[in-house]
Amino acid sequence: MDKYAQDDLIIIYGGVDSQFLPVPDQISVLDTKVDSFTWSVPNIDPVPSSAPFRDHTATIVGNYMIIAFGEYRNTTNDIFSDQIHMIDVSEKNNYMWVKSFTPNNTYTSNTTTESTSTIEPASATKSANATKSPGEGLAAIIGGTTGGIATVIIIISVSYLLYRRKRTVIYAPQAKHAINC
Repeated sequence: MDKYAQDDLIIIYGGVDSQFLPVPDQISVLDTKVDSFTWSVPNIDPVPSSAPFRDHTATIVGNYMIIAFGEYRNTTNDIFSDQIHMIDVSEKNNYMWVKSFTPNNTYTSNTTTESTSTIEPASATKSANATKSPGEGLAAIIGGTTGGIATVIIIISVSYLLYRRKRTVIYAPQAKHAINC
């Protein structure tokens, strides 16, 4: 289940009945804008045969619901899906399965001192790391590895010094006091 913030709609995709069979309406919408919340079933083209009905994730990004993995049913068996599907939910009662998707990578940036930089959301598939340069990931790996090695060296050094300090106090059986070596 995922909430679609625009228009205060909660869109639910998939589900099973008491016999663990797919529910007849794979998409249901709850309108939370009205006083008595209202359920509806939007128009949608036929569901792809490999679209999952349970154990999947569904996330709204922009005007798209991204449905990943889960289980789908062939004629008699449930099969685990390794696919990602998308539904265009931009029209309130008419949803459409997206068969291909080309992101709009247009960015607008204002660099004057009075305004802040604006980045328009471009696509459902763009990750948070997509704006980083390739060298930043490598620098993070090198920095993390170096920091980890330095931490291990410090721990070993402190442990060795504490061990040596404890060993330097020797008790001589014939002496009445400890001898520091």
